[in-house]
Amino acid sequence: MIFSFARFFAGKFGLATALTAIVAAGVPALPANADTNLVAFPSGYGDTFVRYTTVDKPHPERGPSVRDIFIGREALAAVKAGRPLPSGTVIVMEVHRARQDAAKTPLPGADGRFAKEALSMVFVMEKRTGWGADYPAALRNGEWEYARFNADGTRHESLDMKSCFGCHKSLAAADFVFTMDALKGFAPR
Repeated sequence: MIFSFARFFAGKFGLATALTAIVAAGVPALPANADTNLVAFPSGYGDTFVRYTTVDKPHPERGPSVRDIFIGREALAAVKAGRPLPSGTVIVMEVHRARQDAAKTPLPGADGRFAKEALSMVFVMEKRTGWGADYPAALRNGEWEYARFNADGTRHESLDMKSCFGCHKSLAAADFVFTMDALKGFAPR
């Protein structure tokens, strides 16, 4: 509805006039992109975080992957104690390509899961007090922001992170975390 109005108004009166009218009417604008610059690459997470779960993803259209998911010890302790994830929580998801046979079927590793190949990307979600306040309710994921990084830790600039917000939105009861049950059930070895 807002977008239809904005397009109509911009086409009839020009973009600047349309934006002025929308702001004056008090209609919140959707952010063009999530602010991925708030989230920094968590250097050294492999040494200081806990890998609490691994997920095999078939992804027929993008190819199969293996996702190792890590969290800081303080956040893990909060969940294990029945408390909410605190401000400052960082969750890291490494995405590795899965090894495939000639028919593009994922090959199992010694543990029966998809066998990993090279690390292809790293997704990070971070929770901070006040983050997300600028998003409209339809997009907001509590106080979480998301970012994507290349395998070498450099920021991947071309991905619009709004898809992360859309995908995680339905998980409000689990603090927008897909793997909350794995966190609660995690037992260090």
